[in-house]
Amino acid sequence: MLNIVWPIFIIISFSFAIFSGNLEKLNSSIFESTSDAINLSISLLGTICLWSGIMKIASNTSVIEKLTKILKPVIKLLFPQLKNNNEIQKEVDLPVIGIIKRVYGDCPVFITPTMKEIDELIEGAHPEIVALDATCRVRPDGRTLDELYADIRAKYPEQKLMADCSTLEECLHAAQLGFDFVGTTLVGYTEESKGDKVEKNDFELMRKYLEQSNVPMIAEGNIDTPEKARRVLELGCFSVVVGSIITRPQLITKRFVDCIEG
Repeated sequence: MLNIVWPIFIIISFSFAIFSGNLEKLNSSIFESTSDAINLSISLLGTICLWSGIMKIASNTSVIEKLTKILKPVIKLLFPQLKNNNEIQKEVDLPVIGIIKRVYGDCPVFITPTMKEIDELIEGAHPEIVALDATCRVRPDGRTLDELYADIRAKYPEQKLMADCSTLEECLHAAQLGFDFVGTTLVGYTEESKGDKVEKNDFELMRKYLEQSNVPMIAEGNIDTPEKARRVLELGCFSVVVGSIITRPQLITKRFVDCIEG
């Protein structure tokens, strides 16, 4: 907008100066303003450098991130019309699966465990898919999966939901409830699935699920090699989520070290 307004002002100024016979005064004013602008810039140079350095230090020490978290409620209160633009969604056209990991005391359910996290995700980050713990375990607020699911559908009927499960029974139950996607995220990470491996017997859990349900399955959890990813897609999984083996270089390094030292 300003790239249109300012040229109009300049044209009007020159036109008025020409017709009123004040072109010489206009030229003089331009040179004086330019000189003042240069002097002001030089005088502010030291201050700008100082604050740029302070902001760089704050950025490197996560001070800005902490201040953002503190001020975010105030900003949302003052400017309720502003939305939280997800930077990832600006860069990629793949669907984003959103979760919030939050621990409540000694409750083992921590992946988007309550309606509070659901609200934060949908109203704040706007992911295409929201994933939540869909195991048989009770939520931190004492509610069951069925109760939480009913509340989510009542409040956000159009939101795509993914069930993070640990057993075949949980996968089938989530599909029956109405989840849009069912994932194997928690296989081996719960008491009900302790000792299980998602790749056991050529991904037996996935094969049995896909024989009994048409709800798309997302293979997630210990899909840590290209061969595993290719195999689950061959079996009929809708997509694959590869996590720690890509996002955590320390785990990749540990696998090399363990193999060498073992």
